[in-house]
Amino acid sequence: TKNQDIVTALNTLDPNNDMGVLAIKPVEQAASVTFNAPDIAGKSIYGAALNIVYKDSIAPNNRLSYQITEGTTQLPEQTITEHNADVAGFTTVSKILTVPANGGDWNAENLKFKLDMFNRDTDAE
Repeated sequence: TKNQDIVTALNTLDPNNDMGVLAIKPVEQAASVTFNAPDIAGKSIYGAALNIVYKDSIAPNNRLSYQITEGTTQLPEQTITEHNADVAGFTTVSKILTVPANGGDWNAENLKFKLDMFNRDTDAE
């Protein structure tokens, strides 16, 4: 939630694009983003994709971890270990889900996504 303890900034870079910027403090609590369920009436769903673009050079002793919740199924937490030391550069990590975690077809329930992001110390590697 914007302006709470963990999320320090949330904005849109371009009014014609829904890509936004989320800044989180270096704390152990998760910054959570819950996505609205898409309108899937009459549509075929082939998968879901998550792209995280972040600038890790501003906190070289930290690593970003994330955990996806798909409907009521929580996927394993993953820590991003790639590191871009270039102060002008960004790191992009993509996660593509071609089938729901519990199998079957995509539906209104398993297309409800939540993303928890954690700022981890490099000692956790």
